Amino acid sequence: MGLRPQLTSAATMYRRPVCLKLGCSGAPGRSVFFKENAMNRGRGLSLLLSTLFTVTGTANAEDGIASHYGRSSGSKVACGGELNESELTAAHRTLPCGARVRVENKRNGRSIMVTINDRGPHLKSRILDLTPAGARALNFNGLAHVSVRRE
Repeated sequence: MGLRPQLTSAATMYRRPVCLKLGCSGAPGRSVFFKENAMNRGRGLSLLLSTLFTVTGTANAEDGIASHYGRSSGSKVACGGELNESELTAAHRTLPCGARVRVENKRNGRSIMVTINDRGPHLKSRILDLTPAGARALNFNGLAHVSVRRE
């Protein structure tokens, strides 16, 4: 028996997780390759879990900065119809049209129910645009730190 050189296979250099559901890089059961590096060695799972819990947590409640908008932004709303500044409505980037959310002003504790009827805000630092009626009901002018929870 002679000595054979040890060949490094792709399986030792790359981890081969298997996709168990549709939507992850192809058909179910297909191998997904990624190079093993410092990020994936030991910390990959904790990074994945922390991201998963963050996304799950923000699906129910989201904290951030809200502003108000009016007809100066245009009279049409993305979900159809005209902007009515006297209704308790808001613009959100991802929530579906017609969704009812509770918005709480973190500074004074006031909260209201609004209906999502538009898309926005268009600034990354903000999570919600309220109509002037909503801003008055929450007692703020300009910007406010709010919590948004879907009901």
